[in-house]
Amino acid sequence: MGVKIITYQSDPEKREDGKVVVIVAVNQPESDPEEAKRLEERSRLLMDHMLRRPDGIDRN
Repeated sequence: MGVKIITYQSDPEKREDGKVVVIVAVNQPESDPEEAKRLEERSRLLMDHMLRRPDGIDRN
């Protein structure tokens, strides 16, 4: 199938609520390098957003 599963777990000691956030991503090879680059950047932005707030919700 060529898919790659990536997991990430937050450190509960770095969160105000002490909870663990687990992120599971499934990645498959892209034939278009530009599309792969766009998806990688979007993934990075989503991860940054989720790690910024303890509950993942931006209240601004």
